[in-house]
Amino acid sequence: MKKLVLFAVVVLSVFLTGCEKVKELTRFDIPITKTITIPAAPAIPFPVELSTDSIETGYVAKLNEYHVAENLVDKITLKSFIMTIDAPATADFTFLKSIKIYISAKGLDKKLVASKTDISDTTGNSLTLNVEAYDYKSYIFSGKIKLYVEIVTDKATLVDYTITATPLFTVDANFLGL
Repeated sequence: MKKLVLFAVVVLSVFLTGCEKVKELTRFDIPITKTITIPAAPAIPFPVELSTDSIETGYVAKLNEYHVAENLVDKITLKSFIMTIDAPATADFTFLKSIKIYISAKGLDKKLVASKTDISDTTGNSLTLNVEAYDYKSYIFSGKIKLYVEIVTDKATLVDYTITATPLFTVDANFLGL
């Protein structure tokens, strides 16, 4: 009897571990990259909003690449959001006090996706934002999104800053009921 129980436990754990491994195979990322320019300005102690042009999400090509039909996508989450200064070359994010990034799409409300407050004076030229846990499927499936950047600065910038915004969305597809 003990051997039967042990066998059942082993089989069950292999099955559960295997399902999780298969579930990992049903997830893939959609990286989006957009350049944002923050114009030279004095320190601004109140929020200032900048927006991007429309950004193609490229979701159709990614779904085709993974042979996934739209109706099999369970949810799309934001895995990470990284901001990197491209120019000036020696610049860093210490001019920022806080930053909030919002997303919008046609027919959908503007929604906070990532933020960082109390940005340190020792921050370098790359900034990892805290992401919001939402399902972004309707935004990504709209085909085009727009990002809004809300900043508060505590130092003046003498030149324009060119920044690459890189949100990384994760698609969770539903194969075989997993």
